[in-house]
Amino acid sequence: MIEESPLKCEFCDESIASDDLFCPHCGKKQSNKEESVTIDEKPMRGVLKEPIDKKLRQAANWVLALSVMFVISGTFLGITTHNTNQEARETLEAYDDEEEWTVPINDKYYTVGELRELLTTEVTQVFVTNYVLAVIMLGIFFWARKNALPALITALCIYLAVQVLNAIISPMTLVQGWIIKILFIAAMVAGIKAALEVRKHKMEAQSFEA
Repeated sequence: MIEESPLKCEFCDESIASDDLFCPHCGKKQSNKEESVTIDEKPMRGVLKEPIDKKLRQAANWVLALSVMFVISGTFLGITTHNTNQEARETLEAYDDEEEWTVPINDKYYTVGELRELLTTEVTQVFVTNYVLAVIMLGIFFWARKNALPALITALCIYLAVQVLNAIISPMTLVQGWIIKILFIAAMVAGIKAALEVRKHKMEAQSFEA
């Protein structure tokens, strides 16, 4: 009769029984035991891992899509604003810079020279603001692939801040593209929940191994 080799602990190399889940010498859990995979750990290895990863990828992809949208919308709005302001500049060509424009803008009177400068600045601001937001969202997209939770929270906060600022400047923007806004916010919330679930499981695994 062939004698079976005694089982050894994976960590301290001391002999252990075949049914020992933990080494009686060093107390470490034996990972080659089927029972050592607990109910709490199984979801991260199988059932729940796939949908969690899917939600994280979807949320990150929405951030990337938002970056592209800022580029497209910024280009369109910039060109539209430039064309509109060009007509205004042509109207102002008949006046000297020192002349005061008789119609107040936002309850303030400007000289013709100041109006020309405002028209140029407005176009630049539209382009720069949207392109900067596009770059920020692109950076957050790559950040989310490494550390999803803070990245997605940051993306959501920036997006909400932009929407609030736009609503203050022009209340009509609240209803513009509302479907996209709802879908983006929903994707960010789902991604944040998934990231919190991942963090929870990691903390449980670390405390269990300790």
